[in-house]
Amino acid sequence: MDETQKRTIASYDKTAGAFAGTIGAIGNYDETYDCLIEKIPDNGEVLELACGPAQISAYIAGKIPVRITGVDLSGEMLKIARTVLPEGDFVQASIVDYRTEKRFDTVILGFGLPYLKKEEVRQCIKNSAELLKGGGHIYISFMEGETEGFEKTSFGGDNEFYIRYHKKNDVTALLRENRLMLIRDFTLDYTEPDGSVTKDSILIARKEL
Repeated sequence: MDETQKRTIASYDKTAGAFAGTIGAIGNYDETYDCLIEKIPDNGEVLELACGPAQISAYIAGKIPVRITGVDLSGEMLKIARTVLPEGDFVQASIVDYRTEKRFDTVILGFGLPYLKKEEVRQCIKNSAELLKGGGHIYISFMEGETEGFEKTSFGGDNEFYIRYHKKNDVTALLRENRLMLIRDFTLDYTEPDGSVTKDSILIARKEL
């Protein structure tokens, strides 16, 4: 973990409550979650990497019975997640190389990639594919682009977060490398605090049997 990532985690620890009450509560992505839910079996095993306050897992658990495992490096985010989903299993660990003997019906990477370098994205997707059952689904969201750097956010006050944008073609190529076949592709607009519009990419892929 480099210094930019350490600073970003520290910023999330300071602003976990504000994030949960703002970004974590918006409904922009509900359509994409609903599409994913159609693929999850009842009582399915769901792994949410970079889970934050578990807003995606909570949305899913409110719709169908599932068993949730969440992974994040922010201890303060995990405190909120455990309150939101006390029946979940939440682990403070890196999403790049998290390991367990359990295999999952669904793996979620909701805006985890923006905090990873390109080589870490490659490893994270490879590892996620290994944790996924054959026929299972992966959900990935990220900001489309090529830039990176420290940014302030609508919820973070003066705290800064190092954000990396990724190209959709690069991410879909990594999915194919890991036998993950793209089945749905969403592009959504997100308005930044300064009025600029970011393109959010959401990909849902199925692991080959």
